[in-house]
Amino acid sequence: MIKMDCRIGLFRKWCGFVFIVLISMFSVRAHALASLILESMSTGYSSCSWTDNGDGTSTLGLTISFKEAKGHTAGNIFRTRGLLVYTYKEGGVLNPSEKIVHVATMNGERALSNYTGTQYVMYHHWQSSFKTPWENEEPMVAYVTVKISNSTITDWPAIGIRAGNYTTGDDVGEISGVAYIRQGENQGNCSIVVDPGVPPPLEISIKMTAPDWNLGDLQRGESEKTFTDAANQLCFTYSGSAVNGKRFVINAGSANGVVSNRYRLKNVDGASQFIPYSITLNGGTSPLSLPNTSSVPVPLNSSGKTCFVPTFKTTVDDNVKDGDYNDVLTFTVVTKP
Repeated sequence: MIKMDCRIGLFRKWCGFVFIVLISMFSVRAHALASLILESMSTGYSSCSWTDNGDGTSTLGLTISFKEAKGHTAGNIFRTRGLLVYTYKEGGVLNPSEKIVHVATMNGERALSNYTGTQYVMYHHWQSSFKTPWENEEPMVAYVTVKISNSTITDWPAIGIRAGNYTTGDDVGEISGVAYIRQGENQGNCSIVVDPGVPPPLEISIKMTAPDWNLGDLQRGESEKTFTDAANQLCFTYSGSAVNGKRFVINAGSANGVVSNRYRLKNVDGASQFIPYSITLNGGTSPLSLPNTSSVPVPLNSSGKTCFVPTFKTTVDDNVKDGDYNDVLTFTVVTKP
């Protein structure tokens, strides 16, 4: 409006001065970074989810119950609702302010921009030409989403999301903390972390790939058979950052029981016919013998995958009858305290 009033020549100098002053006033935020003030500006988070989009990105969603913006703007003028997103380095170290979100939405409306303050980034909808849920100052329940690249959470597969109010000065963040969402978490509950700089330890999720080993014809007496091909290796996959600095006890139980610290292959036609055997797994820092009755721990590779080459040692007595023998092993992996 002031710029439009400058059409009159007599007021051109005066208007020019006012215009310059206003530019300086609005530039203060750009040169002096705003800080994040924590206040109770929402009544909580719910319905947290993490969906892998299958294209190298993931979409995280949650519901935020915003309070009325009035009284929660750190004494400044409210502009729009805001979202803050926190990511982590290896070991759970909070990353510096990063603009890692591809798309942020609130009730389906995309954020227009982001602001980098003192140690935070807030996604907002300021300078919109029309009113959206972002500009709603009244109490409201908003479903928000953020889309990120999976590469940003390789070191620490979890993210914190905090509700905020974007203002003309210092911005406001929810004082109760962040909604802490782990990769693949879709139970609907939201874990609340008061201080995003101190995330909880990663939950270790380990998946195992074990083939059906066929030992072929066994010779009488002592014999060994090693499976070196990739298809017959015993492999574990997991988040690499979750296993760093930890050791794990790998063991297996047998459907036919353990006798004298050895598993047993049982004749499918004769319940009293057994062939004792043991397994040595190679692929870690040192060979691992199964059964692991001493609970010897081993580290897992930080790459996110550890594979073992198995060697079977069998003892076939002279009184063992010919036939088909089998066993079923149930593997367990336990973190060493």
